[in-house]
Amino acid sequence: LWFGPGDDSSQWSNAPIPSTSPPNNLIAPWWDDLVVRESIGEVYAALTGAEPNRRLVITWVDVGHYRLGDNANVTFQAILDESGGNITYQYKDTDFGSPDQDRGASATIGIESSSGRRGTQFSYNAASIQDDDAVLFSLDRSDYGTVSGAVTRSDNGQPIPGVTVAIGENNTNTS
Repeated sequence: LWFGPGDDSSQWSNAPIPSTSPPNNLIAPWWDDLVVRESIGEVYAALTGAEPNRRLVITWVDVGHYRLGDNANVTFQAILDESGGNITYQYKDTDFGSPDQDRGASATIGIESSSGRRGTQFSYNAASIQDDDAVLFSLDRSDYGTVSGAVTRSDNGQPIPGVTVAIGENNTNTS
């Protein structure tokens, strides 16, 4: 999954994370050459709960691999938790029936920022997951704080309208 705005890349070949090459702004529970065809695979999305405690659950059911036939399928899901900022990947079936693709052997699993300069890679082209595994990416809130205030004129102390303040990557507010 990649989230816009950003590159509308149709990159089917996985790569290590992080990388400034597209795609960026990426949530990758199983970045590989997966396919959903009329005869195989389904993808579902559900938004549950109420703000600020919503969860977006995206589930891939019996999705295939491009290099394998229609009977080689996996099932997994990604859960995005609004209140805690956690991202969880859950794996029900990780076996295509081919050692070259089974258990993520040809996939990238991780998350990446919109610039591609920051990311956390769980695995890259390694058979690192098994049936019924879960991978949790948890936001470390100890690295974050709150900045508040107004940008004011030095001569009269009045707020300056339309000033944009940027702190960190893509975090801006306009007063």
